[in-house]
Amino acid sequence: MNEDVRLTIAAACCFGATFALGGYVAHRPLARLDVGSIALRGRGTRLAMMFTRSGYWPALVAVGTVLFAAELIVRRGVAFAVVFGGMQLLSQAASHLTKEFFKRTRPDDWLHRKELGFSYPSGHATTAIVFYGGLLLFAWNAPLPRELQLAASAGLVVWMAGIAWSRIALAAHYGTDVCGGILFGAAWLCVMIVLLRHLPAAHISV
Repeated sequence: MNEDVRLTIAAACCFGATFALGGYVAHRPLARLDVGSIALRGRGTRLAMMFTRSGYWPALVAVGTVLFAAELIVRRGVAFAVVFGGMQLLSQAASHLTKEFFKRTRPDDWLHRKELGFSYPSGHATTAIVFYGGLLLFAWNAPLPRELQLAASAGLVVWMAGIAWSRIALAAHYGTDVCGGILFGAAWLCVMIVLLRHLPAAHISV
């Protein structure tokens, strides 16, 4: 079984799991994970706000612009940045449509700002995987010393986890919303990798 087939199967499984979980939690009483995750609300609010802000469009546009410039300077091309940006836009549009499909009500004791729209899946959690996971992929394949690659990759993994945690800590989502967003993001990340593997100019190997 080649890598593209494995990634395609992984994407299909993650998409399926996203919709299965959504169907289970959308119109039922809170799941055990949701009840347990309530204990995280209000913990480290300032740190959570920092992570959450990195998932809004102003921060994403700023980081994406830096990535675009870095690829243009280092690789004399923008193949990675174009696919990366396209997947972020597409995954967020799909996340919005999925929220409209499940229509799960958000928590009503938000701590940072009142979020509009429905709750499942978490768009921030999806962004954590697609956008910051994409940055991790770029850093891992960048022509950098191995130590710097490892440090950047570890930092991005922590940042991805921080964004997901922040949505629960700020009472913007339930725990299962975040799990659904992670699954949804993982599916889109697999799709992104398959596309990048067939663009030699992207210089990606997995």
